Amino acid sequence: MVLLIDGETHSGKTWLADQLLKTLPLSCLSLDHLKMGLIRGWPGCGFTALSEDAQIAEKLGGIVAGIVLTCLENRQQLGIEGCYFQLEWVSQQDPLRVVYLCLGFSDAYLSEMGDRIKKEENVVEKRRVQESLSFQKILLAQQRRREVCRRSGLAYMEVCRDFIQERQKQMEQIKTAVQAIQRLEQTMEKISSTPDQTVALAASQWLDGQLSSSRLPIILQQAAGSSFSLSIEGQQRLKLAQEAVAALKKTSAVRQTSD
Repeated sequence: MVLLIDGETHSGKTWLADQLLKTLPLSCLSLDHLKMGLIRGWPGCGFTALSEDAQIAEKLGGIVAGIVLTCLENRQQLGIEGCYFQLEWVSQQDPLRVVYLCLGFSDAYLSEMGDRIKKEENVVEKRRVQESLSFQKILLAQQRRREVCRRSGLAYMEVCRDFIQERQKQMEQIKTAVQAIQRLEQTMEKISSTPDQTVALAASQWLDGQLSSSRLPIILQQAAGSSFSLSIEGQQRLKLAQEAVAALKKTSAVRQTSD
């Protein structure tokens, strides 16, 4: 399972990833680190630190997709945080294998709390070069990203009033979703070792990201022939994982309609 944490600059991506790493068995990759590694180590990478985010995302898109697919094939747990995801590709991924969420602020919060957001930009990262911010530019970029997430059915999680309180609540929802998927993966690992080779192969293919989660109900029903208890456990855990991932998008939808 791979967790993608997206958002415009200063939205709290790195802070959230840092908090999640304290409680979840995830490694984490920063796309800013990948970007700067390429800029400093490969002068012909096609972008600079001053390039527009869209240009960098276009160049990094294939690399990020390759990292995600490799993690799924190797059955590794990874979090990736940054603002260089190609949302068209993200929207095509299996939501129980690649969990995506985008962080943002309501327009009112960003307009009212802009100075405080700028003041706290170094809470996690100690930036040697301070970023020149145009909050009007960030506002417009967030509005565009929010609309893309809405059209694509992707989770967009806003702060409207209290950053810490609301991000903490969102973090608990994210942890619930990640842990539910991890428990489902544990059951599928067991099923991949059952005597029924057809079912075991299908379970392995799902774990490797080669089979859609839409096939899981059939696989879990078929698993009853080898292990009724694993079949029931898998069906229960699948339901919980689906509900937890849907809750991320539901929170997003409620926020968007309430602003």
